Amino acid sequence: MSPARFAVSIALWSLTTLHANAEPVSIAAAVPKTNITTDLTDIWWPDAEPGWGIQFVHNADIVFATLYVYGGSNQPTFFVATLQNTPVGGGTWTGTLYSSTGSHFATNWNPAAVGETAVGTMTFDLSGVGAGTLTYNVGGTNVIKFIKRQPLRLENNDGSYRIYHTWSTVGSACGSADAYTAPASGALQIFGVGDVSIVTISLADSPVQACQMQATYSQSGRLGLYTGNIVCTPTGRTGAMMLYAVQNRPKMLTAEYTINWSDGCIRTGRLAAVSFTP
Repeated sequence: MSPARFAVSIALWSLTTLHANAEPVSIAAAVPKTNITTDLTDIWWPDAEPGWGIQFVHNADIVFATLYVYGGSNQPTFFVATLQNTPVGGGTWTGTLYSSTGSHFATNWNPAAVGETAVGTMTFDLSGVGAGTLTYNVGGTNVIKFIKRQPLRLENNDGSYRIYHTWSTVGSACGSADAYTAPASGALQIFGVGDVSIVTISLADSPVQACQMQATYSQSGRLGLYTGNIVCTPTGRTGAMMLYAVQNRPKMLTAEYTINWSDGCIRTGRLAAVSFTP
């Protein structure tokens, strides 16, 4: 799947600028998260070995895994596991692997035919946002595979949004204008034109900065990624920006971002964006 280019426009300003009388609002981590870790919900596969894979459904600190592979007779078979995040907040999930039996799909359901047999263990170690190592065993057979999120179709993130975001900075070049004092709100616009588009980003700090970026859009499974260079006015500040783990929800987006300013200051943040259109 070839990457697409998108046009993005962001405006950030203080919460009090938009709502002078607004009370502080508490919003959970804006990334596609479970409030504990990166959300693993997706179809995962080894892209060099099409034909088998695993589906993760993530809720809180557990993941339900459905592994679809081929058995000893080269016939389709599947295994299931409930994986626990261990330790909670870390990048590892582990649990018992089961095979199951049940009624034939074309016959009446017979609860007495349902059964599960523990056949081994399964562990998944996440590396980054879109890749990880799957380790499991069935009896005495041990398997280790590097897997990635499987993209199905590029999301259409076009729209105008109100955003709410938090951030942190690191680096001796970071000044008072970069410092995080409180969650801030602003506006986000995304415009895509085919596979190649112009990308524009505006950031409002102190002073307000209007930034332009030409970004390439791609996806890891259902999570989007915008990368490109930005140039800001009136400060003339430049850098590279990555808007990643972008998750498209009905009338809203969530994402993380990193800006590596050319002066050495690094800004990382999280945002939630709600469409202006109900």
